[in-house]
Amino acid sequence: MFFINNNVNRVFLFCFYLGIIHQVNYFLPISKSKGIIMLKKEMAQKLNEQLNLEFYSANLYLQMSAWCSDKGFEGAAAFLKKHSQEEMQHMERLFEYLSGTGSMPVLGTITAPPVDFASLADVFKLTYEHEQLITTQINELAHVAMTTHDYSTFNFLQWYVAEQHEEEKLFKSILDKLALVGNSGNSLFFVDKDLKTMAAQGYTSA
Repeated sequence: MFFINNNVNRVFLFCFYLGIIHQVNYFLPISKSKGIIMLKKEMAQKLNEQLNLEFYSANLYLQMSAWCSDKGFEGAAAFLKKHSQEEMQHMERLFEYLSGTGSMPVLGTITAPPVDFASLADVFKLTYEHEQLITTQINELAHVAMTTHDYSTFNFLQWYVAEQHEEEKLFKSILDKLALVGNSGNSLFFVDKDLKTMAAQGYTSA
């Protein structure tokens, strides 16, 4: 029977296990010292670039929040501040993935975001364009991961792919609403009120 010799059984199972691991991680080197899957240098560099872009996004939305508060758009200020916090979570997610795959997260110099905007519509036009930029970068990362057979990173990035779809959808809906109401003070008041409600409910992603 299969379980008569426990020593033989253990050896068989161990070899079987190693065979599976070898197949799953065929294209990813494994650190013998840490026992973890290592990222290729080029992929680690690209993920670090994305990490810093997410950091910039957090700063950008926080600065936009400050501008909105200064102009009396308290709802938009709360919404963008909450969104800034989400961007920090996106950055931390990349930070943890890099650390967990044997690569050191590298925080570079973050460019200062703009501090002045023409209007509330201008703020959300810029947020929408920025989210489109992030989507482009995430898609490029996913493409590189797939073409270099880094399936672990490709799988990790799927969360970002789905998130960006929702982000663009959300900001486009706000931008469309602002385009409909124009610069009327009364109309902007109601848009700002909606944004305050969305922030309170944690609805900063579609």
